[in-house]
Amino acid sequence: MKKRMCTDKKILPDKSIFIFSNGLKLIVVEWHSLPMIHIDLMIHAGTFSEPAKMAGLAQATSYLPSQGTSTRHAMHIAEEIDFIGAKLRNDSQEDASYLSLTVLKKHLPEGLEIFNDLLLNPSFPQEELERWQKRTIASLAQEKADPSIVASRKFKNFAFGDYPYGNIITENTISIITQDEVKNYFYELYRPNNSVLVIVGDVDAKIIADDMEKLLAQWENKSVPSSTASAPSSTPGYAIQFINKADSNQAQIRFGYISISRNSPDYYPVVLINYVLGGGGFSSRLMKEIRSVKGYTYGINSNFNLYKHSGLFAISTFTKNENVPDMIKEIINQLKLLKENGITDEELKNAKSYYKGSFVRRFERPERIADQILDSELYGLGDEYLDTFRSKIDQVTPQQIEKVIEKLILTDRANIVLVGKAKDYAETLKKLGKTEIKDYSE
Repeated sequence: MKKRMCTDKKILPDKSIFIFSNGLKLIVVEWHSLPMIHIDLMIHAGTFSEPAKMAGLAQATSYLPSQGTSTRHAMHIAEEIDFIGAKLRNDSQEDASYLSLTVLKKHLPEGLEIFNDLLLNPSFPQEELERWQKRTIASLAQEKADPSIVASRKFKNFAFGDYPYGNIITENTISIITQDEVKNYFYELYRPNNSVLVIVGDVDAKIIADDMEKLLAQWENKSVPSSTASAPSSTPGYAIQFINKADSNQAQIRFGYISISRNSPDYYPVVLINYVLGGGGFSSRLMKEIRSVKGYTYGINSNFNLYKHSGLFAISTFTKNENVPDMIKEIINQLKLLKENGITDEELKNAKSYYKGSFVRRFERPERIADQILDSELYGLGDEYLDTFRSKIDQVTPQQIEKVIEKLILTDRANIVLVGKAKDYAETLKKLGKTEIKDYSE
């Protein structure tokens, strides 16, 4: 086992980094405020790694280890976790999947034994897979009743197209997932050399590292296939997808385009620009102009959703059907004003102040500390990222802002998804560019 130290003086206590003989990277932060420990394993396996026809496979794979091992069934695991007052969590996102455990220090041995069993001896019970499928399909049916959720999912798929981030989970993709597919996905990608383990809590770094290396000694290193896809590109001009919901009195609107990945050098200017445009709540331009001045909506925001391989700029809002053309016109107008005039010194100052002040709140609890460290690892941001975040935000210049606005704020193209009564606005908006109409039930 190799060890190196990294000290984040302004944000975190000393961070100890260990590389195990099987390739697993362990990062330990000693946090002695409370007698508790948070263990978080991140595997580089998410939406991006699953076939489109089996969208949901990454979710199923992250879920099933907690539902049965060669020596424990689902109820047994739940009872043991409950008995020691621990919290077990599994999750799968675009670029990674997670298995985490939060446990009191006095119950760490029992917690580690369960954690190890789930990771090394999952049985992927067929009945639990079927239960997960039924529950997920039922959840999809419930979400279908929410136009806001439908709009967001359709927009992501419309913008990314066949690119893996555009995969959409449906009843069909869920239904064809088999136990063998889950096993293959797990044993192909859930490998120590494809994972990072973070432990934050009331521990001694060297002792917990020794314990974890012994505990996970049987976790075998194996070559992992790389996930690749041709880089997506922004749609030339405007492309509109109308999702017709004939009984709707208002329309959900999603407007945006393909953008940068999370590790882009433009990241720091981007978050400041977005704060001014639509990420700063009631102080943002979109809220002031479109909500307060125009009165088109109660809420509107913008966001750069940045992933490992690409990203998506999105403006999200809703309005009455009759206001849709004017809303789209004003969104485009606000982007043009930003492009032509940039942001003011006062707006830049306020955006910097927000991010510098709010950043420390990301480190209030062990699990949030682990989240920040794993994000840094996932996107290859470097050991010094957390320590230098605030200074890099502060160092962004008006000239950098101007260059990034010119590069990333696009005013001649967008993907637009509208969920509402299409006949009220479709004819007017067809003048913008390529259009297609789908029924809400599709």
